[in-house]
Amino acid sequence: LLQLDHAKAHCAEAIDWPENVLPLFQPSHSPELNPVERLWQEMRKPFKGKIFEDLPQLQQSVFDELKALKTQKVPSLIGYSFILDALPI
Repeated sequence: LLQLDHAKAHCAEAIDWPENVLPLFQPSHSPELNPVERLWQEMRKPFKGKIFEDLPQLQQSVFDELKALKTQKVPSLIGYSFILDALPI
């Protein structure tokens, strides 16, 4: 299952999907349907305007940012009330 929105950057004229991939298209600009998008928006901030020498440097930087995320920060970014209300906490 691959979740995509209908943003122009995610669409192509024709995509030959492999048999083991099921695309699930969501409306554009619907973060409540894909809460992790808010996390990615936050994750991109430290990289704005930064140029990486190579892929390993980029990978390490992303890894470092993920490690630095505070446990309390993630729910505040992706924790829509309708999601939190549905959790058996």
